[in-house]
Amino acid sequence: MTHPYYAARAPQIAAEFRESLRLAAPAFAAAAPRVDLDALWPEIAAQLTDVISVLPWVGGDGGRMTGYFEQNAGVIALGRVLIAQGLPKPTVAQLLQRTFLARLGAMDRGTRAALGQNFMSPASMEQLRRLAEESRQRANPGDFVYTYVEAGQDEAGEPFEFGLNYQECGFCKLCGQTGDTDILPMICGMDEESYALRGVRLTRTQTLAGGASHCNFRYRLMTTDDMPDP
Repeated sequence: MTHPYYAARAPQIAAEFRESLRLAAPAFAAAAPRVDLDALWPEIAAQLTDVISVLPWVGGDGGRMTGYFEQNAGVIALGRVLIAQGLPKPTVAQLLQRTFLARLGAMDRGTRAALGQNFMSPASMEQLRRLAEESRQRANPGDFVYTYVEAGQDEAGEPFEFGLNYQECGFCKLCGQTGDTDILPMICGMDEESYALRGVRLTRTQTLAGGASHCNFRYRLMTTDDMPDP
C-alpha cells in the first residue's frame, strides 16, 4: 500500500520524471532511435505508480534520501520498460543514467558547483556525522545505514576530505523486494558522474550490490577546471 506521503507526492514525482525524459530525449535519439518515449509514457507511468506503492518511509521532507528514492522510482520504472522492449542492458544503463542526470545537467555550471561546495562544507560534514549516527538506530528499516569516515587517504593513496561507509543500502533493499536486481547495478553506476557534475570527486572501490560488506564512498572537492560538463 502506498505510503500517504508518496501518494500525495506521486503527481509531482511523475511530472519531474517526465521532464527528465524530455531533457534526455537526445540521448534516446542517439542510442535507441526506435524508442518512442511519448508512446511508452503510459507504460512508464504505470510502472512508476507500481514502484511508488512500495517506496519505504525514510523521513519525508526531512529525510536525506527521500529525493533519491523518488528519482530512482522513475529510474526503476523506466528500466523495466526498456528491458521489456528488448534493449541491451548496457544501452539501458546508459539511458537510465542520462535520464537520472538530465535535470542536474541542465543547471548552469555555477549552480552545480555551488551544490558541490555546499555538500563539502563544514556544516554539511557535521550534519552527515549526525545523520550517520542516527541511521544506526534503524528507525526506518528501508533506509540506508552508514558511518562517517574522517579525512584520510583512499586505497590508492589519494587524499579525501571525508567518506561514508554504507553498511545497508536502501536501493538494495528496495530492488530486492521488487525483483529489480538487474537494475540495481545501473543505479550504482550513476554515482560518480552525479557527484562530478557538482564538482565533487567520488572514489569507491566496492559496493554492497557487488557483494562487499559495505560501500566505501570517499569525497573530495574538484578544482573548477576539473569539473565536467554534461
